[in-house]
Amino acid sequence: MKNKTFFRKILSLTLAVSLAITMMPGLAFAAGDTRYIVFEKDVYQAVIPASGSDLTLVAAEVFAEGGVKIPVAPGDIVYSLDEPYPGVSINSVTGMVTVNWLAGEGTAVITAEYEDLSASVDLELTKYVPVPVPAYIAFMSASYRAYIPASGSSSISLTARAYDENDKEVPASIAYSLAGVSAFAALLLV
Repeated sequence: MKNKTFFRKILSLTLAVSLAITMMPGLAFAAGDTRYIVFEKDVYQAVIPASGSDLTLVAAEVFAEGGVKIPVAPGDIVYSLDEPYPGVSINSVTGMVTVNWLAGEGTAVITAEYEDLSASVDLELTKYVPVPVPAYIAFMSASYRAYIPASGSSSISLTARAYDENDKEVPASIAYSLAGVSAFAALLLV
C-alpha cells in the first residue's frame, strides 16, 4: 500500500513538472521527443540607436529530459526572424542581432531551430532616448547665513541645481558637503 502511494506521488510530480516545462515561454518539444530547445532569456530587449547600428546576442540551448544539456556544435542551432522586420537582421549561425537606426519600435519574433526542435522568443525594440548630461551646478543664492548657537545645533537649507550647456535645468542628484566655513556641491552622475 505504501509503495502504491509513493509511486502515485512520483507519477503526479512527474506529470506536474512535465506540464510546467511545456508551458514555459521560449521552450518547445518535438512531438514524442524528450529533448527540448530553450532561449537563455524569456524576452530580449534592444535599443534602436540614434544613428548607425547596435548588436544584441540571442542564444538558445538544447536539453534532454531531466535538464541535461546536449552539447551542440556552432551553427547547429539556426536562428531566424519569423517575419522580416525593417532595420533588424540576424546572423543565422551566431544569433547576433543587428538593429539599425531605421528600425521602428515594436516586437520582432526570433526562432531557433535544432534538428526537429524549435523555439521562439520576442525581441522588444525601443528607441534610444538621450539622457541630458549636466554641464555645471549652481547654488540658488549667492550667499547663505548660518548662525552658530551657544549651545545645541542649528541647520541651514542649501539649494543647488544642475544645468546643461544651454543653461537649461536638467535632473541630477547633488551631494552637499561642508568644509570649514565653505559649502560645496558636487554632481553625482548616476
